[in-house]
Amino acid sequence: MSILLRSPVRTHTGSYQTIASNAPIGLLCFRDLFEQEDAVTPNKQHLESVLARDFRDLENGTERSKARQDVINAIMTRRSRYSKYQTDISQSWCITNPDKSQTVLFEGIRFMMFIHDEEWVRVPLSGRLEVRPATRNGRSAGEIVQRKMTADLTGFWQRRELLRKIPKSPHSAKRNASPTLPPYPELDGGPKLEAAPKTEVYGDVPPQQLQLNNTAALRVQCSHAPQNRGAKKILSHLLPLKNSQYNLSGLKKIIGRICKSQLPMLRT
Repeated sequence: MSILLRSPVRTHTGSYQTIASNAPIGLLCFRDLFEQEDAVTPNKQHLESVLARDFRDLENGTERSKARQDVINAIMTRRSRYSKYQTDISQSWCITNPDKSQTVLFEGIRFMMFIHDEEWVRVPLSGRLEVRPATRNGRSAGEIVQRKMTADLTGFWQRRELLRKIPKSPHSAKRNASPTLPPYPELDGGPKLEAAPKTEVYGDVPPQQLQLNNTAALRVQCSHAPQNRGAKKILSHLLPLKNSQYNLSGLKKIIGRICKSQLPMLRT
């Protein structure tokens, strides 16, 4: 919070498409990236210019980051997995740091539709971009060096599991056919989760990465871990914070609903 008080902050409310051309470089890079993410035919050259060579991508607290080429490949092949795909950003903030780099915070909802499906999947998300000054085509611009994002994949997994159970029939009409479900590298972290989506992934999130004030993040961090172990780990991170700004009683109730288990009472 002290950083925000010392640094200039530019707030943008609404779609990323409405970010003006004279906006800070952080917001411009943010707009450029999401335009390519949602595009029917993404431009690989444009992605390579907006993402730095040392770009790293981290999602949902995982410690294993993805490199620039992995992210570009996922974006370029996205239309083989979804018939429709769009990101509705509700608000974004661009913070100018003392070293002239910029940090962009954002929140919104991603909507996607599987191939041959007719239902939208809703994925709430929030995240941050780290942008540094760069020169692009001889002009001052920026490049994204890191993206950290948290997404609530509950609806994604529920819809995907439902579609897996639809019987395949060679005589079915296209609209009733079971949709194609290839790997989804930008969401599930690769083929390991493809085979076992309930594998513990976020049960060992370090305390500094635990997003306690984000219900969606808590749901993700709990739902992909065994109930008791995931709950205990989250609670173990909450205990040292019992005198802090967080409402532990409310958080305990949230985690209890997510894990569907009785949690030990927190001592005050």
